[in-house]
Amino acid sequence: PLARACQKHPMPRWHEISPPRRRLAQSRKEPFMAKKDKRFILLHSESSSFQDSQIWVDRETGVNYLWHACGNAGGLTPLLKADGTPVITPKGELLED
Repeated sequence: PLARACQKHPMPRWHEISPPRRRLAQSRKEPFMAKKDKRFILLHSESSSFQDSQIWVDRETGVNYLWHACGNAGGLTPLLKADGTPVITPKGELLED
């Protein structure tokens, strides 16, 4: 039965897809930004079976962000010092890929 259903409704060929949907399909295959243009650098990562914590640094501002995920949930927040100001890594201290 499944094979017959697939024969009745085959996938459209590339030239049959409308141009806006074709552009969307092409954009999904290409990366959002080239590797050299990455804005964020992964500074530190820790993980266990269901939890993941990472520190990311914004290359433009130097601000450090904490990403924490647990199961299907996660959150991103600026990493703060004890006085409440954000942790900033000077651009000269960033390790480039």
